[in-house]
Amino acid sequence: MKINIAFYCVFIIVSSLLYSCDCNQNVSGIVLDKETNLPIEKATIQNLNGDYNVFSSEKGEFKISAISGGIFNCPPMDVIVSKDGFFSDTLSIKNSKQEKVYLKQKKWFDEYCKNELELIKPENELKILNLKLNSNPDSLLNIIKKELKGNFCYQSREFGIKIDNIPIKVSIFNECPELNVIARFFSKTSMYLNNKRQILIDYSNVIELDSLTNYLTNDYPETKNGNIHINNTIVYYWTDKMNKNEIDYVIKQIIMGYLHHMRKKSELIYNINICDLNKKELIELKKQTNFELELGTITEDNLILIDE
Repeated sequence: MKINIAFYCVFIIVSSLLYSCDCNQNVSGIVLDKETNLPIEKATIQNLNGDYNVFSSEKGEFKISAISGGIFNCPPMDVIVSKDGFFSDTLSIKNSKQEKVYLKQKKWFDEYCKNELELIKPENELKILNLKLNSNPDSLLNIIKKELKGNFCYQSREFGIKIDNIPIKVSIFNECPELNVIARFFSKTSMYLNNKRQILIDYSNVIELDSLTNYLTNDYPETKNGNIHINNTIVYYWTDKMNKNEIDYVIKQIIMGYLHHMRKKSELIYNINICDLNKKELIELKKQTNFELELGTITEDNLILIDE
């Protein structure tokens, strides 16, 4: 009986020691952009075993501490690192170790499936041009004329450009008297980019640039003749003084608005997610609302800017 009591006492003491054998976890690291290797500020680092998180500094650095159970060695800390505009990463960081965490930046096209990107892709016979869109109008036109050849006077010419390495079908229309790549407005929807990050639509409607995708999702321009859609062309132009990133950003907004609009149309017509359409259905859907984007640039003196 004394032996049993002694054993029981030893068991209680050992169990208490094991139960209370916690360790202090201290991990640190730096969050970096996978493509540029630059530090990412204000990334969230969350301890998956706790209900708290920390944020990375201006230099991308972070430190996070916790108390964890461990008999002989402190276990790694499981964390998830996230930041708006980036793919999150889940990893285990060993105690007292500094970890480099690389986050991959999300691109505008990452949310779209193959069927959706097919809707904006240039036809195989179209040439892909490498253009600096904020070039002088005359210089830009000369480059396009040299690449495509043929008559450009009052002719609409289609070709492809790349936005973040994704090929996009576009066109230009040359008004010969001005010798600039500018837009015609007959039965087309015109969109100006001004120097306040605003879009002027058909001279009358002004919206903030960041609202353009949502605007086009719900009100994509379509002209119908009976059941046939005869015109969906958006004419987008800017001055040669605009920043290239801003010019590209508008094109992305137009593309995303179109694709979101087509998602809704797929559900309405086929009651199917656009990504699940077969080839024949996708072709028919594209005929309903084809992607027509006409690009134009003029000198700043010739563009009405909305600055009020």
